[in-house]
Amino acid sequence: MDDQNLLHLAYKQMVIAPPGFKEDELYLRWDALEQEKSRRLPAEVDAIAALDVEITNVKAKILHLEMVRNGYPEQLSTEVLTWRYKEGKNKGYPAFMVIDLNDSAGVFTLNGNASYWGKASVEVYMRSGTFLEPFYQDLTSILVNQSFWQRFEGEYSLTKISASFAGVLPDDTLTRIQVAKAQNLFESILLIAQVDQWSTETVRVTTDPLIVGLRDGKLFIIDKFDLKPLETYAAEQFAWREG
Repeated sequence: MDDQNLLHLAYKQMVIAPPGFKEDELYLRWDALEQEKSRRLPAEVDAIAALDVEITNVKAKILHLEMVRNGYPEQLSTEVLTWRYKEGKNKGYPAFMVIDLNDSAGVFTLNGNASYWGKASVEVYMRSGTFLEPFYQDLTSILVNQSFWQRFEGEYSLTKISASFAGVLPDDTLTRIQVAKAQNLFESILLIAQVDQWSTETVRVTTDPLIVGLRDGKLFIIDKFDLKPLETYAAEQFAWREG
């Protein structure tokens, strides 16, 4: 990943187009699959599993069309959350941070930990952590310091990286977020931004973000925009003008 603006690259490559079906057709397909599944015997494990996959795909398409109706036609693939830097000081670390806009802490934190019994994992400390954690378990070897744990035979060892958003959201984006909240369509509203340089201190990120809504494990784009520096924003919004 040598591209400097990885979020722009993600938007170009990982936005999923709405399905080319009508909702009523999809509901008929869903019903047919459920009926076929009901005919299968418990021993037909492979057939049931294949039908479950098809049902999940149809339900995902129905959800996407629901979002199209409500003004959110662009779905961002969750694969972008698995993007890692391949070289340099950030090698192995995530390309993006994710912040829940309803989280008062406003910090994206990844904790790597190992127990006395040898179980190691990465935890995401934020409101939407349950959804996010599966996308970061590959970082366990980086975030858990195994030599520290083995030397002291301790119960717990920890490495932490974190990032916060230091930009200012435009007024139009704030309006879009309020509309999305009022529609009550999303479980969470998230900000995704690129982290250019991770460190042991909390990194303050000012790169252009995407605002997405989380629904049933899918990400739908609410807004994308270019950030303005805080100083410029303050001058435009709050400066006293004579005359």
